[in-house]
Amino acid sequence: MRVNDVAARENHLYERSATGAPAQHYDAPKPVVTKVHRNQQNMVADWAREVIALQSAGKITEALALVEARLAVCTDDGRAALLAAKAVVLAARGDLRDALSVATAAREAARLADSQPAMADAGLSLAFVLQMLEEHRRAIDIASECDQIGREYGDESLRFRAQRLLANSYSVIGRHEQAISMLRAVIAHLAADSEGSGLQLYWARLNLLRAEDRQLQASTSEQHVRRLAFRSLYERWHSFADEMSALQLVRLQAIALAKACHVVSELGDDQFALASHEASLPLLYSVGLRSNCAETEYQYGVVLSRLGRFGEARDALQRSIALLDGHGPRILALAWDALSTVFEALDLPYDALSSLKQARHFERQLRDGEALVAATLAEQRVLIDRLSDEWSRLASEDPLTGVANRRAFDRQLAAMTDAVNGDSRAGAAFALAFFDLDRFKLVNDAAGHGVGDTVLKRFAAILSSGRRGNDMVARLGGDEFAILFAGVRAGNLGGILDSLVTSVHSENWAAIDSSLRLTVSAGAVHTDEISASQRTPTSLLRVADERLYEAKRNGRNRAVVGF
Repeated sequence: MRVNDVAARENHLYERSATGAPAQHYDAPKPVVTKVHRNQQNMVADWAREVIALQSAGKITEALALVEARLAVCTDDGRAALLAAKAVVLAARGDLRDALSVATAAREAARLADSQPAMADAGLSLAFVLQMLEEHRRAIDIASECDQIGREYGDESLRFRAQRLLANSYSVIGRHEQAISMLRAVIAHLAADSEGSGLQLYWARLNLLRAEDRQLQASTSEQHVRRLAFRSLYERWHSFADEMSALQLVRLQAIALAKACHVVSELGDDQFALASHEASLPLLYSVGLRSNCAETEYQYGVVLSRLGRFGEARDALQRSIALLDGHGPRILALAWDALSTVFEALDLPYDALSSLKQARHFERQLRDGEALVAATLAEQRVLIDRLSDEWSRLASEDPLTGVANRRAFDRQLAAMTDAVNGDSRAGAAFALAFFDLDRFKLVNDAAGHGVGDTVLKRFAAILSSGRRGNDMVARLGGDEFAILFAGVRAGNLGGILDSLVTSVHSENWAAIDSSLRLTVSAGAVHTDEISASQRTPTSLLRVADERLYEAKRNGRNRAVVGF
């Protein structure tokens, strides 16, 4: 159904009816974007990609400076994409609480812009932060919603980003085959795109290596088989790092080298491990990955100690401890304990004892702090739950009227149709009704869009009044609304719709603007009217649409039902 020009559509219907031709069925409304608006969207999208490119090149400070500069000059409609990019950069730097806050701001900006693609951008940034916080179930829910938005809007780039995030979480929770299969499909699509797959392709390949790494770590193969597999994986990580180096994608290179170091620990070759750590550390420092630097310095110190290079081991462990200042006690306890062993080897008993005391101190902190850590995580989870639930609500809600949006309506219609087709009992039956305000375009033309928005909110409130918990009121676009009546009897449908038509006619619209006199037309279908073999969301939409047109042709201010 078209939504933005009721008068033109009605004239078209009258012309068609005069010839006896059937009323034309219109598809669901698509977003109308002017050329100027599209150019602005493209410009902001380019800015956001530039920010992420700087992050991938290891230039975190420059990325944050650029995004702040762009936010200072962009329009309100562009803020969501830039804030989403900023949240990703903050999360990559390890500032997860700030990243959560910025992702929330991105979501709010998308809501105000009434843009589902922008909402998906914000959702993906939130899902990325949730992954960093090990909240993978929540991340999967949100990334799945974003994938669906990409499907509905034909945005392949959005879908690939969502699927990369989904695959990463699937891998972490042990669904390795699903993750690997999804990533291979994404990589195949991106590799076939000769234009602009760019960073997405490289990140997808990195995600695939991570997924295969996790699968190998979880395998129960014999030791010699595992060692061969880890040797092959190390070579692939190193090859990828070399490729990223040639492309000057320093962050990707650093991550790959750090993962290669981790794989080396499975091979038991200290000289090999030493060379890997020495190659990765400068890059880790250059891209500001502080926690990765600290852990790698610790591992480097342990390897140096095993090789008898105690002076260098001491220096590496002390660097690790300095980097870990303010972090949790677990790795600090390990680092101080390793340092104590090194001081003993250097015949420095006082320093060894002092380091051992520090190790025990952090071990006690670790034990004593379990309750505090649990409380902090519980508090954090409440915040995450609230943000995730709020995101899901906003992603399914029309921002002007507060009722469901088209995407949520389509999803609910499909679910209810599946349910009634699988259950012949009366309780599963439902009805679908379309509502279209008569001559609403004249309201906007004569009284202005501010008055029109107020009318739409009042109209939504009328439709929502008296609805039961399982009913759904949705705004499909413009002045067109729908209701899914769950469990309603076919014989009661006409009376319900007549009551709503009367309520709209008798509403005191003059309280909004003295010129207003509004009516509504409606068309409805009940699932009992269509056999199960023919009953689909499309067939139900078509019948309700045709009946809405019939109500318009017969004089408006009325409802047409089949019973």
